[in-house]
Parts: sequence; C-alpha cells; structure tokens
Amino acid sequence: RKEKKKKEIAYKDKEKKIDAKKILTDFQRAYEHKKEWLKEAEEDFKFAYGKQWEDGDVSDLADVGVRALTINKIRPNIFLLTGLESQNRTDFLAYPEGGEDSLAANIVTSLLKNSIKNCDGDYRVSEQFENGITCGECYIEPYLDYSYDLLNPKLKLKVADFFSCFPEPGFQMYDMSDAEYFCKVTFDLIKDKLLQMFPDKEKEIKNIAVGKIDLQG
Repeated sequence: RKEKKKKEIAYKDKEKKIDAKKILTDFQRAYEHKKEWLKEAEEDFKFAYGKQWEDGDVSDLADVGVRALTINKIRPNIFLLTGLESQNRTDFLAYPEGGEDSLAANIVTSLLKNSIKNCDGDYRVSEQFENGITCGECYIEPYLDYSYDLLNPKLKLKVADFFSCFPEPGFQMYDMSDAEYFCKVTFDLIKDKLLQMFPDKEKEIKNIAVGKIDLQG
C-alpha cells in the first residue's frame, strides 16, 4: 500500500509540472515547425480569392497605363468540389455491435441527425471542407453553448482557423490521436473572459498590462 501511495504521489507531482513554461515550450516547437507553412497557406487563400499579383507589380503596370488582369482558375474548381461535397454528403450513423443494439443505434442516429440540424452542422462541415481544400488544413470544433439555457446547453460547431491550431510535429495518425499535445491559440481575449477561465488568478489577471500579442512575439 505504501508503495502504491508513493507512485500516486509521484504521478500527481508529475502532473503539476505541466505548467505555463512547458506549454510555451511545446507551442514554440509546434509553431517553429509550422510557421513557413502558414505563409504558404495565407498565399493559397489570396490566390483563391483572386489576389494573384504582387502589389509592386500592380503599381508598375499602373504607371505605364496597364491594368493587371487575373484569370482565376482556382476559385471555380473550389466551387466545383464544394458542390460535390454538398451533394454527396452522408449523415452520421450509429452502428450496433450486435442485433440487440439495433433499437439503441437507431435512437442514437436520430439524436445525431437532430443535433447536426440544430447547430447547422452541414454548413460548418462544408465550410471546413472548403478551407481544407484551399490551404490543405482545417479543423472543426464542437462546443456547448450556454447562452440561452444554463442547464441544457446546445451543441454548436465552429470552424477553427488553421492560423490558431498547432499540433505536435510528427504525428502520423489521421485524427492526430498519436500527437502528445495540441495547442490552440486564442487572440484578443478581454480580462473578463480570462477571469471566467481562471477565477483563482484574479490578482495576476488584473495586473496584466493592456496590449496585444502576436505569434512572432
């Protein structure tokens, strides 16, 4: 029993070591691995939206009386693929493990369909798909909305910006289940929001100087 308690204490001490310093170290590693790709992804979106000229080249052409012409062959292909995705989209299904689970699986399937309908899940999935085929990476994030009911929150979905998500480098699994950590950066949080997240750190939060952070800093 004493040996078991020692192991439990050691495990708890190990958990406590996961502090802000470790989180920042992990994030820095993930950001360094991804920062060059971020520039390429931003360029991908600009190309898809039709901004395919450098500003300097546009100015040089304007000086000699020539307008920069862009024939955007990227956007129509994205529209085509998103249309195919919308038309061929399948519903979420719950499969029974055995014949005795058929009724429960049907009930779960109906609940899934109702949840997706209530949170406009089809539109969120299509938005994620469009962003993914544009730059190659996108995430969808489920959350519970307590805005109108504190006891019975509603399931909502939102598309997480690729610019704010940083998985551990080197993962192999499609669902990133083999990644040791996943960092999600949220910018422009107000102090009231921070106090909701960390109520025991009220003094430190109120002493934070007003300002903004960026990834480079």
